[in-house]
Amino acid sequence: MHGRIRLLVLGIMPALFLLTGCDNRQWLNDEEEFLSKAASEQLNTQNHYLLEDHDIDYRLVIQAAEGDINQRARRHFQDSGAGQRSQTGRGLLLLLDPQQNEVRLEVSTALEGVYTDAFVSYLERQQMVPFFRHNRVADGIAATTELIIERARQAKAKQAFQTPTQSAFSAGGGASVPAQIGEAAPKTAGGHDNVSTATTPEQAVQHYLAAMAAHNDRPDLSIYTNNTRDMLADWVIAPAQMDNLASSYQQCGPAQTLLGPSRRGPLAVIRYPIEQRQCAPWLLRIEEQQWRLDLASQQSLIRFGRNNQWYLDHKHRNPWFFGFMDWQFDRNGFPLRTIQHRWALSVTSRGDNTFVRWVGEGAAADRLGLRYEDQLLSWNDTPVTDHRQVAQLMDTSDPGASIRITILRDGQTLELIGQAPP
Repeated sequence: MHGRIRLLVLGIMPALFLLTGCDNRQWLNDEEEFLSKAASEQLNTQNHYLLEDHDIDYRLVIQAAEGDINQRARRHFQDSGAGQRSQTGRGLLLLLDPQQNEVRLEVSTALEGVYTDAFVSYLERQQMVPFFRHNRVADGIAATTELIIERARQAKAKQAFQTPTQSAFSAGGGASVPAQIGEAAPKTAGGHDNVSTATTPEQAVQHYLAAMAAHNDRPDLSIYTNNTRDMLADWVIAPAQMDNLASSYQQCGPAQTLLGPSRRGPLAVIRYPIEQRQCAPWLLRIEEQQWRLDLASQQSLIRFGRNNQWYLDHKHRNPWFFGFMDWQFDRNGFPLRTIQHRWALSVTSRGDNTFVRWVGEGAAADRLGLRYEDQLLSWNDTPVTDHRQVAQLMDTSDPGASIRITILRDGQTLELIGQAPP
C-alpha cells in the first residue's frame, strides 16, 4: 500500500486468507465504498491474524449517518456480532463516519485492560488520523490495525489479557476523535534537518532512531540515501509508528556490523542475534563520503510475516547478502540458525571469470588473504573455470594441505599461500 512506512516496524505477510466459520454478518461493512478490493483483502488478512493468533474478533464499519457516534458504535458492536467469533469475549469495532468526519474504536470489556481508553485515543490521533488528513483512509485503517495486532502480540507475550468471559459485550470502552479527513496542511520545505552526518554505520542507525523518537519525519535527512529520500517524499509516517519503531529497537541487541564493498561503493549490514526475530537488520551504503540508511532497498528486500518476524525476499537481487552468508534461511526467507563454513568463502561466476563474493572474517579464506571481488585465476596451478569447480576444490582439499591461489586484484596478479582448514 503506497504511503505507509512499515518496513521496520510491523508487517503482514502477503498471502491472503479467507475466514472460515463466520456467520452471515460480515466483519466489514463499507457502505461508503471507501476501500478498494486490495485494501479489503489486506484488512481481511489482518482480521484473520487477530482472530487466529489472539482470539480477537475485529469488525469495521464505514457509514455516514446522523446521531452520536459513541452510541452508534455500541449499537453496531451488538448488531454486527463483534466478539462472537472469539472464544474469550474479545471484540473490537472500528466505526468511521466520513460525513460527520468522526471515528471511534469500540472495545469489549474483555479487552479494556489492553486497549485502554488512553491507548485507543493515542492510536487514533497519532496513527490513524495522520493518514486520514492526507485522504489515505485505507492506509490509515490498515496502519492502525497493524498496531492493534502489535499491541495484542505484546499483551500475549506479557500474559496481559484478562480472564476470558463467556460472551462479548461493550460497556462503552474505547475512544472517539475527529477523523480530519483531507485536512492536512501543505508540506513545507527548508530548514535544517537537525540530524548529524554519520561517519560509521552504527552512527547512522543511532541518528535515525533518535530522529524517530523526536518525531522527525523529514524525508530529506542527511542519513538517508538519495533513493530513500525519493521514496519518502510523499509518504506519511505517523507519530505512533515512529514511537513504536524507536521503542522496539531498544529491546534489540547486541548488534553486529558487517562490511562489504560493491561496485557502487561500500555497503554495510547491521544485524541482531538470529533469535531476535522482531529486530530486522539495517542496510546501509556510503554516499557522498558518509554512511546512509538505504530504507528504499530495505522496503523491497526485507519483509515481515506473522507476529512481526522479518524475512528476506529472495525474489530480488540482494547485494547485501554478504551480511547473511553464515546464516541458514528456510525456503520462505526466514532466518533459522547460524551455520559454520569450513572455508568461509563464497565465489560467483560472471561470464568466464570467477570472483570472490564473501569472505568470513578470521576464517580460513580470510587468513589466506582473499578479499571481496578478487578474481580467482588458479588453485594449486589448476586454472579456475567457474564457481562450481572452486567449490569442489575446497571440498577435496585435505586438512592442513598446502594451498596456493593466484588472483587478480586491482589489475595486479598476486599469489596467496596458506593451508586448508580442518
